[in-house]
Amino acid sequence: MIEGWVVNLRRLKASDLRHLVKWRRDMELMACYDRLFFNAPDELEQDMKRHMAASDRLDFFIENKKGAPLGIAFFDHIDRENRSLELNVMIGEKQGAISFHGANSAFLLVLHAFGKMNMRKIYGRFIEHASQSKALLEAVGFEKEAIWQDYFYQKGRRWDFHVYGLLKNDFEMFLKTPKGQRYLTASQKR
Repeated sequence: MIEGWVVNLRRLKASDLRHLVKWRRDMELMACYDRLFFNAPDELEQDMKRHMAASDRLDFFIENKKGAPLGIAFFDHIDRENRSLELNVMIGEKQGAISFHGANSAFLLVLHAFGKMNMRKIYGRFIEHASQSKALLEAVGFEKEAIWQDYFYQKGRRWDFHVYGLLKNDFEMFLKTPKGQRYLTASQKR
């Protein structure tokens, strides 16, 4: 478990399926992601089992300090040889401080990836209309690296994918800034 001041991140388990089904059926929420919609819980359960068994993926369930579900986060495309991975965060519960919970979760995962997993690069990608995803990545030090033009079809049109990245040494410099120090302080278990 990764414990922060506001959220805890624990490994995903089978009993979390009902929350994943609820969030994946939320059309407004899923419009911000490139993932497929799952109409049948058994499809999502099979997908979840594959992810939990994959060697290049690590899933986390995001909870508030009282244990209430907030969302999911995961590392995907974990490349141990090149020391890089993709970061994904989804806050499924819409009440409360959504952006703060997302940014706090992302920050804890970045600390974990660079500190415990010894990664040197983390990247994230999002559909151009997903402004909350952009804000989340920028909040914890990521910078735009590329745009994949006309990459994804959704809502009756083609959308670009934006790719943001963060190197370990840039994150270490970010931690020395006032903003980085605030995140570090706010993310520490009290």
